[in-house]
Amino acid sequence: MKTYTKQKLTFDQFLEECPEEGLYELVDGEIVEVRATRNHGDIANFILFGLNDEIRRLNLKVQNELCHELFLDWR
Repeated sequence: MKTYTKQKLTFDQFLEECPEEGLYELVDGEIVEVRATRNHGDIANFILFGLNDEIRRLNLKVQNELCHELFLDWR
């Protein structure tokens, strides 16, 4: 019986092979997608709603789409 081990990526290989979309990290020589936990999402929503409240309170001329877009890019 033969066993095969997958060769671990170097950091330079990781930079070449890492997908452009999303967040990834190199863990033990493998590319692993970074996913936000529920707590991260909750904090991001808290910040987003807080910003929206301040925009309304200060009567700033900022579109909600802009805030939503910033939130999606940040996540």
